[in-house]
Amino acid sequence: MDKWMASIKSKLENKEGSISVFGLGYVGLPIAIVTAKNDNMKVYAVDISTEKINSIQRAISYIEDVSDEDIFNANKNGLVTSVDHEQAILESDISIICVPTPVDAFGIPKLDYIYDVTEALGKLISMKQNKKHIIVLESTTYPTTTEVEIRSILEKYGLALHENFELAFSPERIDPGNKDFNVENIPKILGTTSENTFDVVRTYYEGIIGTQIVKASSPRVAEFTKLFENIFRQVNIALVNELATLAEKMQIDMFEVIELAKTKPFGFLPHYPGPGLGGHCIPVDPYYLQYISKKYKSTLKFIDVASDINEGMDDHVIGLIHLALNRISKSISGSNITLFGYSYKPNVSDLRNSPAIPISNKLRDLGANVQICDSLVSPDSVKYPIINEIDAKKNSTLIVIITPHAYFNWPQIIETLDENIPIVDTRGVLPNEMYRKYDIALGRPIKELT
Repeated sequence: MDKWMASIKSKLENKEGSISVFGLGYVGLPIAIVTAKNDNMKVYAVDISTEKINSIQRAISYIEDVSDEDIFNANKNGLVTSVDHEQAILESDISIICVPTPVDAFGIPKLDYIYDVTEALGKLISMKQNKKHIIVLESTTYPTTTEVEIRSILEKYGLALHENFELAFSPERIDPGNKDFNVENIPKILGTTSENTFDVVRTYYEGIIGTQIVKASSPRVAEFTKLFENIFRQVNIALVNELATLAEKMQIDMFEVIELAKTKPFGFLPHYPGPGLGGHCIPVDPYYLQYISKKYKSTLKFIDVASDINEGMDDHVIGLIHLALNRISKSISGSNITLFGYSYKPNVSDLRNSPAIPISNKLRDLGANVQICDSLVSPDSVKYPIINEIDAKKNSTLIVIITPHAYFNWPQIIETLDENIPIVDTRGVLPNEMYRKYDIALGRPIKELT
């Protein structure tokens, strides 16, 4: 290990050093805040959003998993926030990239944010005489991004791997709203371009963040692992979604089937049907691997089929809504349809890729008056009126359970709801005995009216 790397490792072992974090969303902000808990760590937090920077500087959190107090304490400890990257790069030894990596309408990964940060790093690292810089990518991407694409951008500025910079990939595993697992206790995969880099970066994550590091043999293996974790869920959810639509027709309760299968003590991992995938990971990650697979002349058939099934669940839900309304001699057009829960998962406000969005839009296009009952969602983030439970029970033709937040008291809602207002339960949250004459549940027997 050269003197510079040894010096950085020694500093980190003493909980000292300087870190820059690029991208202050669900991943980057917690990393910056936790790092800043250490009094002798200098943390530079950079984001192109002036709104986010202003919020942090006022100690106002925009993420459920980070409190205002957390931000206040980080600011008190000297957290430096800015939309400008120059100081952050020149005065830090390690840069952690946590920027968004969306896909376009055709499923093509858009890595522009990664490229922009890397270009800035390349320009400024070349100005740091006799100093290396360690770059850690946490943003989800396809294999070879770190070792090939980031490296080639840096080399364009006359920089050399091992001489001027080192690279690492350590994929984020943030689960928004999870009270048990967070950035400080979720084990992290780490793949690096050298053993010495692994030692230094592991010292940061284990010593400063406090999490466990698991070694990957290379950055591309770590990149592949991140995608595999979520593709595994994607294809299994697709399987259970497809079986759920069959179970409905066969008068079989898919949720009962899953509970029975769970009694097998090995070889089975439960997944549950629903109205579609949500969040940034599971609906998006498969497209990264599809993209890079084409360069290797491979076709990922499972991913294609799973995507078709999961992306078609919104139409299946629309069909269940049609059926439920027909039972009370109503049509979607002109009906007041209230979606209970609008975020992509329970107990968060995160709307990224929520299945509620395409469902509500399709209902609107069919002439429905769409309403949302979700107190966690900001009215500014949706284009439909948000109403409370009392108004929902008074002014709904039909209710659709999309996201079962913990604060919904289903027994109380059912008890005070007119029996002629059907419920379509897309999550199987209501026990069988709670379903009324006109109610319908995804994945459960659809009984004939008597």
